[in-house]
Amino acid sequence: MRTNIEKHIYLPYEVKERITKNAQKVDIHALLKPIDLIDRIKNFADEISHNYINFNLEETLPEIVILHNFPIDFPLPNTPMDHNIDYKQLKFCLYSLLLTAKIFKLFPLTYHGENDDCLYRSVAPLEYAKDDNQSAHGGSRYFPVHMDLPDRPLLGDEVKRIAPAPDYSIFSCIRNPNNIPTDIYILDDILKTLDSSLVDILCSKRFKITTPSSFDVSSRKKEPCVYPLVKKYNEKFICRYDELNCFAVDSEAEHALNLFKSKIDQANPIRISINPGEIMLFSNQKTVHSRASFSPNYDGTDRWLIRLYGIVNSSQKLLKNCLYRNKKHVVV
Repeated sequence: MRTNIEKHIYLPYEVKERITKNAQKVDIHALLKPIDLIDRIKNFADEISHNYINFNLEETLPEIVILHNFPIDFPLPNTPMDHNIDYKQLKFCLYSLLLTAKIFKLFPLTYHGENDDCLYRSVAPLEYAKDDNQSAHGGSRYFPVHMDLPDRPLLGDEVKRIAPAPDYSIFSCIRNPNNIPTDIYILDDILKTLDSSLVDILCSKRFKITTPSSFDVSSRKKEPCVYPLVKKYNEKFICRYDELNCFAVDSEAEHALNLFKSKIDQANPIRISINPGEIMLFSNQKTVHSRASFSPNYDGTDRWLIRLYGIVNSSQKLLKNCLYRNKKHVVV
């Protein structure tokens, strides 16, 4: 484990008990549309941050954080076979996700046109998508390397009407019987292996980025925009790389892109397998991630994660002109 990149936090039993009691008191509607709830849990989140977080949140978050010992919903519902999720059975999971976002001073949000504007996204294999390598709901196909929402502004970009890409992805595990991991690649590590001239090309505005297929057709950009693939932000590289949605506009850029891909293929990822009662968050822009293929059973026992997006508090002001509508949670 690289302690400067990957941090583990073990919550004590008494904190787990308080999370359990607090979550039991919260109405499911407050969890699904939690603008008011986010403010109410601030003091508890600050207490956990002060007592148990052993790094400076004001400076920078690590690329990867894993938190252990959250309460587990019981009885545990079956892994869903479709998109109909009974979130009433996941109160501990949803409360823990929101609390985690608040602990790390992240503001939870979702994006119009994806996931029916729901704040949480179920990540589980669905039989109809078993051969789809463009969906997190596939299982038997490898889900390629990507960051989420690559066609959105990155950290440091000007934000007008298009809301920025999430800064962090937060995942809670409902079940993971076969310990199927998420493979995470640190962008700085990949770019260190490339010649500086190739990095300069990757930093130039020579890459078309399309909207991911997880967005409904009406919400996708009609024409792909051209962006730099990589940029420096606060002394670290960030990127908008998505293997399925990134295309070079000329031969020199294509050569650099292919070499970048090959370096990722050759790299050893940080392999994170979370289990029930654990939450993983990782930088969406300083890393890229993938998931290996596996063999789902489609019988209610398959791997099941719940995802929440978060942006750093300092980015909230960028959302002011981007709000699509407010349903007691932020949709942008």
